[in-house]
Amino acid sequence: MQGSRRTRSGAAPSGLAVLLTALGLVHVGNQVAVATGPCPAPGDCFVPHGTPGCDDAKCCATVCAIDPFCCKKAWDKICVDEADQLCVGGSCGPSCNKLNVECLVGNPEYDNRRPVGQLVQGGSAFCTAWIVAAPNIVMTNQHCTAGSIAGYSARFNAECDACEGGAMKTTDSYAAVELLYENAALDFALIRLEGNPAAVWGVATVDDADPVVGQPIYEIHHGEGLVKGYDSGIITSVDIPGTCIPGTLAEIGVSAVATGGASGSPIFNTITQCVTAICHCGPPCAPGWGVPMSFIWPDALPHILAAGGVPSSCFKEPPCPWDCDGSDDGVVGIDDFLTVLAQWNQAGTSCHFAGGATIGINEFLAILANWGDCE
Repeated sequence: MQGSRRTRSGAAPSGLAVLLTALGLVHVGNQVAVATGPCPAPGDCFVPHGTPGCDDAKCCATVCAIDPFCCKKAWDKICVDEADQLCVGGSCGPSCNKLNVECLVGNPEYDNRRPVGQLVQGGSAFCTAWIVAAPNIVMTNQHCTAGSIAGYSARFNAECDACEGGAMKTTDSYAAVELLYENAALDFALIRLEGNPAAVWGVATVDDADPVVGQPIYEIHHGEGLVKGYDSGIITSVDIPGTCIPGTLAEIGVSAVATGGASGSPIFNTITQCVTAICHCGPPCAPGWGVPMSFIWPDALPHILAAGGVPSSCFKEPPCPWDCDGSDDGVVGIDDFLTVLAQWNQAGTSCHFAGGATIGINEFLAILANWGDCE
């Protein structure tokens, strides 16, 4: 889901990129060759100038780690915007004013951010990937690989160290060593990395149940190649093949905001905390589309197992969704009833379990029908 002002040295945009641009949509764009310019260099990091690099060594290196153009060609306005987001003196933050994942501390979403990383080539991040199976298999979009992973790596922990402001954490990269499988019609690819990143960053759990309109979801991804961001919403449509990218066999609409660089990122079911789809396509900084795991998983799983991968599969339904007050006491009672009332007409909250667009009468009646101990 990324368009780019820059392309890798010698690489031409794909036909798909041209098509999506014509439609006003975006997906992964190719990037420039690795930066070679030194840091620091003359020029204010927060003012555009026509020479590569800038005068703050740490800021210069941080920006150029995600955008080598800034140290190879010129320190333009995009480099300044990146410095504003990534460097001390600006504020570390993700694209599209999304929430820093560090704001999620204490929630299951914070744990689920760990297996999510940037897909990188030549030093430039251009898509999102996530660990789908131990010890070293990641999933991303097929339009991010398109038959080759030459020079690819996956970079984890590229996120801010504070909820607001702060600086980017120390990252951890693993080279891509094998393109295991691709499916263009479902826009997913499986890549083997070197080593055992799952031992450090964990494995995201897959939910291959059919998606439902109104289901609360959230996305964790690296929009525009920047630090990891979070946004929540609901599934807005299902069974809409080829709506965003012609030829795709299955697409779902989501209200969560994505942008370029989010391609391949996991879309989590807020109730099960498992991956229900992968981000696929859409306009910049706007709601987009995903491909549901209910279609992907039957095709992906045999290839994962054949490659020696160990995935983590989610239960189809939560054991007691009506116990939604956050206590996990296994009892549906007055606290859950009051929580439903407090969350009335909201979406994506703990008591949004009945499938409507927002919490309402269905949740209210379900609490009453399941009053007492969970079975």
